[in-house]
Formats: sequence, C-alpha cells, structure tokens
Amino acid sequence: MSYIPLRDTAEFAIESGMRGTTKQAAQAAHEMTVWWVAEVNLTAAAVAGNITRARDHNGWRLYRSLSLSDRHTKWTQHRMDAVGLPAWAEWFLRHRPVVQDGHAVCLLRKPGADPHSGKLWGVSASACQEYYCAACWNYHFQCAADESVFLEPLETTEDFDSGFLLV
Repeated sequence: MSYIPLRDTAEFAIESGMRGTTKQAAQAAHEMTVWWVAEVNLTAAAVAGNITRARDHNGWRLYRSLSLSDRHTKWTQHRMDAVGLPAWAEWFLRHRPVVQDGHAVCLLRKPGADPHSGKLWGVSASACQEYYCAACWNYHFQCAADESVFLEPLETTEDFDSGFLLV
C-alpha cells in the first residue's frame, strides 16, 4: 500500500526532500535552492485509520489521497543556501559503501588527470568495485534525477517560481 509522507516541521520536510533523487536535491550542493512546503491541517475524522507515526523520519504516513489545493493547505517558501559538496555527499550518499582517500580510484577519473580526492562511494554493497567521488555522484544525479517529486504537474492557482514542491 502506498502512502504520503508527512513531516512534523518544514525543516524535516526539506531534509526529506534533500534525500530524494531530484535535480533540486543535487543542485543544493552548489547553489541556493528554493523549497515550497505545504502545511496541511487534517481533522481526526479525515485521517482516522489512515495514518501511522513514522518514527524514523520525524513524521507520519498517510494512507489515503490528499488534495494540495484544499483550503486547509498553506504553502510557504524556504530558501536554502548551498550546503557544499562534502556535506551534500555525507547526507545524500550515506547509505552507500564508502572508502577513504587512497584505497580506491574514482572510475570517472581520466588517465593522467588529477585524482578525484576525498572519500569515494560505491554503487552498491554487491558491486563494491565501482567507486565514484562526490563531484561525480553529484553530476550524475543532476543529469539523471527526476525534475520533481511529482510524476505529473500540479494543478494550482499559485504562481511558483520553483517547480519543486514538498509535502
């Protein structure tokens, strides 16, 4: 059964968005990003039997549809300065196998080029021969990631200057 993740605060919602494989999350390493957060007020009757606490993610899981154009939804804009590549990598790649500098070589490093220094992260635990540096991972996610967390454009009367919305 699928669910809608809800977070306790706007800050936790943005942290969740930063863990998503979207271009916006990858861009946050290098540039200021704009995040739209929906504050949703739900009645007990609306969620009865359809919500559980997500203790590991600072929020809730709602097992029903949710209208974001509802009059009980308030959108707020949050600007976040660039977090820097090392911090982005520690956060975004935290579940990948890691090796310290000197124990592996980034596979995208061209022969004769300066080595891609620092930690390297593996593709998966089962394919630990493939390691890449933070800059290469970030480039990959900027090129290959989804534009938005939404599969289809939202229908709204709001004029958003960022295509990324987060619940």
